[in-house]
Amino acid sequence: MDKTKTIEQLVDIILRDDKYGVLKETEKKVDDVLEAVSEPGLGKKKKEEEEEIEECRRIREEIVVNLKENSEYQKFFVKMLAKWGVKGPAQLPTEKRKAFFNAVSKGWAAQKGK
Repeated sequence: MDKTKTIEQLVDIILRDDKYGVLKETEKKVDDVLEAVSEPGLGKKKKEEEEEIEECRRIREEIVVNLKENSEYQKFFVKMLAKWGVKGPAQLPTEKRKAFFNAVSKGWAAQKGK
C-alpha cells in the first residue's frame, strides 16, 4: 500500500464518517489503516515503511484535531440556532441572517480565545 493510497483511504473515512460525528469509530478505522500499512511484505525497506507510518500517524493526529474542532463548532452552531429560536438559518428572515452569522462568528472567535 503506497502513501497516496493510505491518505486517500483516510480522507474517504473522514468524509464518510465525520458528517455523522462518529469520531471514535473514525479514529478506530484510521488506526486499522495504519496497522495495515505496517504489515510486513509490502516490498519496501523497513526504514521507508517506518517513515511512511510515522507520516500517516502525524496526518491522523491532524485529522483527529480537525474533527474534534469541527465537532465543537457544530455543537456551538446548534446552540446558536437554539438561542435564536430556529432549527436552521433558512428559518431566519433574510434581514436577520447576516446578524445571526455575525453573532456565530463573533461567539466562536470568543470561545476559541478562551
